[in-house]
Amino acid sequence: MTEIVQIIGRATRDCEGKTHAQFTNLIAQPDAQDDDVKVSVNNMLKAITTSLLMEQIMAPNIQFKPRSQWTGEPLPANTVLVDDHALLVSDKVLTILNGGKNEILAALMANEQVVKEAITESIPPEVITQVVLPSVIQTLHPDLTEYELEQVRSGILQSLFVGQCGGLVDEADLPSDAIIDNGQGQRSGNSNDSLNVNNQFIKMGDKFINIENLNIDLIDAVNPFHGAYEILSKSVTATMLKTIQEAVRANQAQVSEEEAVMLWPRIKAFASEHKREPSLNASDAIEVRYAEALAYIRKMKQQRIVRQEP
Repeated sequence: MTEIVQIIGRATRDCEGKTHAQFTNLIAQPDAQDDDVKVSVNNMLKAITTSLLMEQIMAPNIQFKPRSQWTGEPLPANTVLVDDHALLVSDKVLTILNGGKNEILAALMANEQVVKEAITESIPPEVITQVVLPSVIQTLHPDLTEYELEQVRSGILQSLFVGQCGGLVDEADLPSDAIIDNGQGQRSGNSNDSLNVNNQFIKMGDKFINIENLNIDLIDAVNPFHGAYEILSKSVTATMLKTIQEAVRANQAQVSEEEAVMLWPRIKAFASEHKREPSLNASDAIEVRYAEALAYIRKMKQQRIVRQEP
């Protein structure tokens, strides 16, 4: 990603016909409220956002195949089997996962403020994976059922996670001394007797985990933009990083009408389960987002009532 950022920087710097160029030393000028700092932070994060999209386009292309359609032949590289014995995977879902992921990611990254907050880790990743991403999917594909939407969401997160780990490794390509983790912290050596043909693995640290054993909570907790945060945090000082984060938080994203509509069923389910409304002061980021959406809904309702009064 560093190389991509550099290419974009040079291309925009040397663009023919460019009439304005500005350099702001964020280290010497660390005031997050300064207008020049705000502009510079905004431009820098825009470049990183563009790089992210380019990186996703160049990442290993993960394909999904229903298990019921697999006859036991060796799977193509970076192919994930989807268990559809209990719950079917529709052709619509497969079409999106195998050909429409980049469109969804592009729409996600078009929300500049959310991406900036994600890049600077100003919001928990669960807000992105459980709230923002489903909203984007629903906007682009309003005909999906709730279950289909969850299948698409889960598949996209799997693809992003696999890409961050460098792609899938087939069982036949595992090192002879590979340590296999079953996803529950239990390890074993690489034994052909304990593995099934065509198992697909990802490498995490010093161990390999079967893609089918990945815990969804682990995937939900992964920031799709963490790679950008690592580049940013390693490239600047702690003081400068704090300045950037403060500039981003100063323009915190607000709940949109589309997001509020999507979250309303979840808010009602939360209230029913917990016997209370979600709280703005909760330690759980998802509950806070529910509370923000509820406040937005009530504000809009009050405004409509006021407009209807004679």
